[in-house]
Amino acid sequence: DLSTAIQNARQSDQTIAKATVAKPGPAYSKKTDVEVSSAIQKEITEADPSAYVFLSSLAPRVWSPYLLFAKEQTQVGAALGGWDETDQFSYALYGYYDSASKRPEGLLTTNQRVASFRLSLGASSEVSDFVYYGSSRIFEEERKLSAALSRPFPGVFSQITPTAVFEWARTSGGGDFGNYFYAPDLRFGGDLTYDNRASYRYSITSEKGVMLKARGRRLVSTDNAHSWKFLGQANVILPLWPQHSSLSIQGYGAYVPSVDFRLAQSPIRSGGQGESSDLNPPMRGYKLGQFSSRRAGVVQVEYRLPVAQLFRGIGHFPLFLKNLGLFAFYDGGKFQGSRTSTWTTWVSGAGSGLLLNTVLG
Repeated sequence: DLSTAIQNARQSDQTIAKATVAKPGPAYSKKTDVEVSSAIQKEITEADPSAYVFLSSLAPRVWSPYLLFAKEQTQVGAALGGWDETDQFSYALYGYYDSASKRPEGLLTTNQRVASFRLSLGASSEVSDFVYYGSSRIFEEERKLSAALSRPFPGVFSQITPTAVFEWARTSGGGDFGNYFYAPDLRFGGDLTYDNRASYRYSITSEKGVMLKARGRRLVSTDNAHSWKFLGQANVILPLWPQHSSLSIQGYGAYVPSVDFRLAQSPIRSGGQGESSDLNPPMRGYKLGQFSSRRAGVVQVEYRLPVAQLFRGIGHFPLFLKNLGLFAFYDGGKFQGSRTSTWTTWVSGAGSGLLLNTVLG
């Protein structure tokens, strides 16, 4: 995804910069260490600080098409990403047309590094649920402002990250039966993540390791509606044969003690790619938000197989092909109704596809 591309590109820039500073050029080859050090210090001292301009350094560095083809929903658009020269600030911008709402939607996120903390800000307008009755449609659109402050605690091969989250959201409904509106609501809570997943520089995805995440939110609206919502996630990745292939096993458990239907995101809405920020687990093979529940359990098993290392461009077109792979998945889950205590039967879906790592921009 775009955030991974930004991280990889930033690491490449840092590696090149470190190599350039660490190895003096031919002009210093016959000088002593003291002379070399003095020469480098002189270059740094005489450097013109006016050469760095914050705004000009934020020009987009990577871009990619954004395409989503899901059951009864299509999204087509583009994504941009960039970061400043000092590695303090980065951003990602998505803009696309959504067939469910039949209008443009989008998402802007920024990340600011402040000492050892990370401040993330976001603004979005996205379809959060939709349903078709014959040729008629009903959809819900969520507009949200968010802020998250995290403090990573890195170890040798793992990292623990606590995060405090605050969000303001307003959900409205539309479609062929008219419009309706929910009262604005506030959401605050926190996340705790442990991650030791590892990958090689040109891996298609992570190849081994474990990720554990616990999340909780308190939802309160201006018309005195309130609810708690919790989501747990565990991901185990096992390396398999052939080399660089892997098996990803992922589980989600979501729980709402008491659903308040005056809050659009109080029920658990599982389906499609899910909605991570709203604590709604995915369920591939089904539309976004298809299963409304107060308890949900989802298991995803995915095998990833590398096929080829391309590492070539296409003429002068800004596209560089890296790794090509295949994947096959199975998703299964059970859901307890949001209005009753009845559980569904075991629901499942399976599929396969292509994985392609590229550099665009």
